[in-house]
Amino acid sequence: MTAKTRSLPFSYKVFLMLSTKRFWFGLLGIGAAWLLSLVFSTDFKWDEAYALHTQPVETQGVLIAIDDTGASQSDEYIYKYTFKYSPNKNEETSSMQGFSYSPWQEIKEGDSVAVLYAQSSTGVAVIKGQSLGIFGGIKSVLVLYLTLYSIPFALVFSGIKKGFNLIHILQCGDLVKGVLVKTERGNITVNDVPQSILFFEFSDTNGDTKTISIKTFEPDQYSIKKKEWLVYKPGKEDQAIALNTLGESLSSCILESQS
Repeated sequence: MTAKTRSLPFSYKVFLMLSTKRFWFGLLGIGAAWLLSLVFSTDFKWDEAYALHTQPVETQGVLIAIDDTGASQSDEYIYKYTFKYSPNKNEETSSMQGFSYSPWQEIKEGDSVAVLYAQSSTGVAVIKGQSLGIFGGIKSVLVLYLTLYSIPFALVFSGIKKGFNLIHILQCGDLVKGVLVKTERGNITVNDVPQSILFFEFSDTNGDTKTISIKTFEPDQYSIKKKEWLVYKPGKEDQAIALNTLGESLSSCILESQS
């Protein structure tokens, strides 16, 4: 049947847009990235880091303790350095206490250290050259977040894009009956189940024989020489959709809109 624009209910469009595997893998990835970001930045406070990054003031302090955090980064162990400092350089006694993180440094308890504190929040401070969080300062944490979230969000957007493509094919593609002529094993395996590529032949409106392919992990629902309803866009035969994979309700909607 030649293509005509079909009308799909909004609920079906939402279902198709959100039904792709990559969309759901992306959502799972975002959840995993969120949990990992909580672990990696459990002690990190964005407001304090921003204040220290934008309004640093230098003063002197005294190192009072070095503790092993048990964490490591780039094969280097991270230590917690506790120090006392005074926001007023003229004060001889250190009136405030802070801590920062860094790989091992050649300093010891009682040594004088340069301290940076936030002008707008004098209680936020680090030893110069060290970080407010175990895994780095605001730039390092931003890079960490981008690394954790970039792939999952890319999968989500890719899944939504694929869903829009499915909607476009179902609304504007040609509806034909194809005959399964052969199957091939694909290159993807999920849970020890290999993907199959099914090849269907059909006659277009000019009477020419065309071949389109469908990828599936459930080849048993198709039989050689059996006819199946298919929707495809001319020139994009590798993106054909078999109606029986959409469920009875959506398949019936497409067939009824064509008649």
